[in-house]
Amino acid sequence: MKISRIAFSALAAGALVLGPTAVAFADTPVTYEAPGVTATVSDVTPAPGATFTFVIDVPAGVTQVTLTVSAPGVSSSNIAIAGSKSLTKAAADGSATFDVTLNAAGTFTLVATDPATGAVLASQAITVAAPTTGGTGNLASTGSNETPLIAGAAALVVLGAGGVVLARRRRAHQG
Repeated sequence: MKISRIAFSALAAGALVLGPTAVAFADTPVTYEAPGVTATVSDVTPAPGATFTFVIDVPAGVTQVTLTVSAPGVSSSNIAIAGSKSLTKAAADGSATFDVTLNAAGTFTLVATDPATGAVLASQAITVAAPTTGGTGNLASTGSNETPLIAGAAALVVLGAGGVVLARRRRAHQG
């Protein structure tokens, strides 16, 4: 019985320690590169309407690259790679460069494929944040009001101390 309690405590402590780690990696951009392929994006969090560059270095034998951009819930009119949401370019000197403009907020997926084989060469997630509205210049209030928590904790300490004093007096009068 004691061993199972220790094991449970160790498991719970491990979950408390490792739980925040999983949350920290939840927003990491998803990327994929086939062996021998290197893909880079000049800005993984561009502003709406800002143009960024996607460069892919491909292995020998790949002569063309098709880049397709998609996002659930975002109309294709908000995606532009030379005026469309998909574009095929020749791989000159082993690489292809695409200038991409995303005009709406959202999470977009860029997928580079070899049009000859249909093989995915690289995939990159891009997050376009919603445009910020003009503010007052002050920082947002991101904290909480600790006063009720501190007052509640102080009240519990006072009640606990009072209970100890009462218990000691009762024992002193009884015995």
